[in-house]
Amino acid sequence: MACFNLQEVEVMKILNDDRGVTLIEFMIGLVAVAVIATIVLDILLPKIRALDEVMSGGIRRLGGSGT
Repeated sequence: MACFNLQEVEVMKILNDDRGVTLIEFMIGLVAVAVIATIVLDILLPKIRALDEVMSGGIRRLGGSGT
């Protein structure tokens, strides 16, 4: 027979009722948003870095920096 403490029993009750289902759905949605954000950043980051290099080079030229 499994021995659960009161806190574990309360967590199990929450996960088994409607609030728990909503919580699990929210967590799944949060993970999905994080995955989509990672994919978008993976696509955009090289373009942003290239733009940063171009802009930095232009600012250095205008500012007269020799580097």
